[in-house]
Amino acid sequence: MAESTKKPLYKTIAQDLKRRIDEGEFDKENRLPAIRDLAKEYLTTAVTMTNAIRELDEEGLLKKVLGSGIYLKKRAVDPFFPVDDLKKIFISVLENEGAEAFEYGDSSGFFGLKEVVRERMTKKLNNIKDREILITSGSQQALHLIFSSMLKVGDWVLVEEPTYPAAIRILKEKGAQIETVKMKDGGPDIKEITRIFDSRPLKMAYLMPRFHTPTGFSYDEKVKKTVSDLSKKHGVYIVEDNSYGELDFETHKEVPLTVEAVLHIYLSSFSKTFLSGARIGTCICGNEVYEKLTKAKLDHDLSSPLFFQMVLAKYIMSGHYDTRLKELNKLSKNKFDEIRQGMKVSS
Repeated sequence: MAESTKKPLYKTIAQDLKRRIDEGEFDKENRLPAIRDLAKEYLTTAVTMTNAIRELDEEGLLKKVLGSGIYLKKRAVDPFFPVDDLKKIFISVLENEGAEAFEYGDSSGFFGLKEVVRERMTKKLNNIKDREILITSGSQQALHLIFSSMLKVGDWVLVEEPTYPAAIRILKEKGAQIETVKMKDGGPDIKEITRIFDSRPLKMAYLMPRFHTPTGFSYDEKVKKTVSDLSKKHGVYIVEDNSYGELDFETHKEVPLTVEAVLHIYLSSFSKTFLSGARIGTCICGNEVYEKLTKAKLDHDLSSPLFFQMVLAKYIMSGHYDTRLKELNKLSKNKFDEIRQGMKVSS
């Protein structure tokens, strides 16, 4: 089973809930769904879910109100949050774009933001000229689009063990067969990952080579080259999920895998560096994959919200975004996660 790892399942679920809390998923109601509903969502038991909730409760993230539910505690504020910079850009967008900023946008995303992303990725991603950019509502929407439009029931997909729980849930919903490779410091064992590629009729591999969730490990260069070579040899799509985006904490620069453009689907997110509630992610892929994903996204949501994408594009072009990145990258990864996940809270 993909979920059977050395770390207890409830701890993996607790870590995923932390991420969702950090991204503002529950902010509107300021409370979590009922335990039975969460257990159903995570395909686990109420006991396991209760243990996961207890884990978050002990860290001071939640407060239980008898007869009412489980609520979020006030979370730590990002000390580098650029209130003044963003306030000016918000006003600029409103003054220059007016009502157009709130009209239906192209489902594939705001063109101006896509061009900004393309320029930033030119030196990082090989064959960027052969790729298209899709703006998504976070990486999770991208996974839904990829798995639903590119996989058939019975297709084999490789994931790391452990991996992002939502990916497992979506793959199971799509009827995919899941193969796992254990994640460790430096990445999966080269012999083991080679054996899997050579023995399984893989259609796709969903991998997190940089700041892997939940272990925090990153692939070394030999493992990255092995994955790239195996993808080309067997024609396997690589979905590379870079959830930390341009953050590097002065330890791991953003250097994507050198997979052929036609087989490489590169996911990234601005959730940790911009506004988590804006839910802006990017999916960079070849034209054939892009066509499939844009059709699927059009069915999923008819338009793409323009305002925050316009704000982000202006924020990056202003230079303030890079200043914020430098400040955040001076933090250690653990310190950054502590701030973002609200581990310092008050009731």
